[in-house]
Amino acid sequence: MQLDRARRRGAPIDDRPLPADPARIAATLVVLGTACQIFRLFMPWVEKIVFSISLAKFDVAAAAVVLAALAVAGAGIAIFMLLQPPPTAAVATILIVLGLAQLGLALWHGVGVIHELNRSEHIWADAIGTGIYLGVIGAVSSLGGGMVAWSARAPARAGGK
Repeated sequence: MQLDRARRRGAPIDDRPLPADPARIAATLVVLGTACQIFRLFMPWVEKIVFSISLAKFDVAAAAVVLAALAVAGAGIAIFMLLQPPPTAAVATILIVLGLAQLGLALWHGVGVIHELNRSEHIWADAIGTGIYLGVIGAVSSLGGGMVAWSARAPARAGGK
């Protein structure tokens, strides 16, 4: 009997990709939102280089700094969530609250920039203000990450343990 010539049977190879872990998706959305918020801080300088004009003040506004701080806090929690999956209800709630705060602050700051754009007489004023979009997109991404974390949260343990 020759074993080398025997037919080998094995399980068929499954080429389908594995579904992504919801905690990983949530953390990725929050970190992506954070990246948008941080890049948003540099938009006045980018606008000045690209368009030779920027209506935003070069000293960073307090709202933008608070927005970036909220984003960094959310990213820190998201990275912790990757290390300790699945997220708890408290972590998911904190991410949702941070996302809502970012969205509110981004919209408030964006409305202020739009008012400045409306008062400007510059021809290129329509091209300026990309930081508004980045801020809102980043806040929505962070909020979406919090919602995904809420849907993927760990079930509550019986007995309060």
